[in-house]
Amino acid sequence: MSEEYLTRERMLAALRRLGEVLVGRGIEADLYVVGGAAVAFAFLSDRVTRDIDAIVAPVDEVFAAARELTAELDLPDEWLNDTAKAFLPDVNLAQGPVVLHAPGIVVRTAPAEVVLAMKLLSARAKDVQDIRLLAKMLDLTTAEQVWQLFLRYYPSGHLIDHSRLLVDDMFPTVQPHV
Repeated sequence: MSEEYLTRERMLAALRRLGEVLVGRGIEADLYVVGGAAVAFAFLSDRVTRDIDAIVAPVDEVFAAARELTAELDLPDEWLNDTAKAFLPDVNLAQGPVVLHAPGIVVRTAPAEVVLAMKLLSARAKDVQDIRLLAKMLDLTTAEQVWQLFLRYYPSGHLIDHSRLLVDDMFPTVQPHV
């Protein structure tokens, strides 16, 4: 079991190998990647992460094959997991850029807006860099703009106090004069 971070290249190689294993079993997998891996795949190629958070189908077959590859590829035990699915907003999993289409596997990432909303929901210190990057990409410069995006994906206002404090600290409350 490896404790190191996964680079974009290493994640893509592991997913290609996963596809090879699955196609050998007559299975075609679909993955919808969120979190740090989505940032690495679609927005910042030198971003590293400890795992790939994804919604997968078919669930049992994909995770069984991924567990089998852990030792072969010297990957962390939970290198592919679906722990973030509990926090996924109601989105169309068929939308988002395809980052890998190989035999046995199609991998999409969530769009930047969805990744940002999920990062805001978690409001962890380790997410600050990704939040800044995604907000800049989306041309969001004020706390109000960021909140409006968040509420599009979490309309019941799932935000907790520390999330609000994080955004208020990171973004001005009014649009700067240009």
